[in-house]
Amino acid sequence: MYPQLLHFGRFFLPTYGLLVATGVLLGLWISVRNSAKQGIDPDKAWKIILPDLKTPDLDVALNQYLSHGNYQEYLAPFTDPRPPLEEIPLSEADVHAERARVALAASRSTTDRAAHQEEAQRELATAFKLDPTNANALVLRFELAAAKERPAIARKLTEAHPEDGRGWLLLGQALGDEGPSAERDAAFRKAVTLRPDDPTALNNLAWLQLQQGKASEAAPLITRAIQIAPYDPSLLDTLAAVQASLGRCSEAVASQARAIDALPEGVSAARRRDFEGRLDRYRTRCSSGASTAGAGAEGCRTSVPQDPPASTAALAAVSSLPGWRARRSSSGTGKGGCTGRSSLRPSSF
Repeated sequence: MYPQLLHFGRFFLPTYGLLVATGVLLGLWISVRNSAKQGIDPDKAWKIILPDLKTPDLDVALNQYLSHGNYQEYLAPFTDPRPPLEEIPLSEADVHAERARVALAASRSTTDRAAHQEEAQRELATAFKLDPTNANALVLRFELAAAKERPAIARKLTEAHPEDGRGWLLLGQALGDEGPSAERDAAFRKAVTLRPDDPTALNNLAWLQLQQGKASEAAPLITRAIQIAPYDPSLLDTLAAVQASLGRCSEAVASQARAIDALPEGVSAARRRDFEGRLDRYRTRCSSGASTAGAGAEGCRTSVPQDPPASTAALAAVSSLPGWRARRSSSGTGKGGCTGRSSLRPSSF
């Protein structure tokens, strides 16, 4: 069986070669099959998978090989998927804060939860003893604190480390829907300024703008977030709400369907129903032809303003992403979709 699976005279079939070829062909088949589900033309999918493929018609090339044995040698360039390493100096307090985070993570995945949680609290207490305003320790304390304690912790983080975008993002989240709108807006804007490539910060500000009826301002924010994290269900959910508010009904239906597809397997039934409920509302408004452009996050307006050029260009950029193609709803086309929910989005640091 190894290293040769079959051997007849001068012909032999190497086991490893067969396994590699099977894996490559299976991977290509799955990729093309999934792309078809997303509405991508198979020929375009092959171009995405093999960008340097010169043959315009893959079937013709395969038939040529089967009939005459002629083939083209193709070298596929693959980029290293590993992100570049970055060295970050850690203070002694940072080390204890990270050890607390590791212990806390272990408490969620092992049976000895109490011991790991106690270890996390000890490490966190040591970090604060060494540095009462340590940023990493304050972020972890924020995550462990009750909702009513979080605004004070976030404000302490912004005061001690005003150039750390995490503090401003956490402050905006801690204030919640009941907090002062102006303060939340300022906090999220500061977070985006300091963390322009953080999809969570972009998503939070986009949703807040949508709640305030500023869908055209939310469009470039959520578009940028989608470009960074194209398969995040929360971002796709916000994108659908923005598209619906701007009257781009069929696109909202496609984005919400994509958000549901992106939900992880272990997601709660309530969250999945929430996503599916919004999809049903978008489809209903599409089929009824209800005009909801300009609707905010809390309701639908009757006026239908023209799509601002900036928001049109921003949303159009989403369709140009690799593997992205809006799926048309079978319920028809029209303008519609509005929704209401909390602007609080999860963060991860």
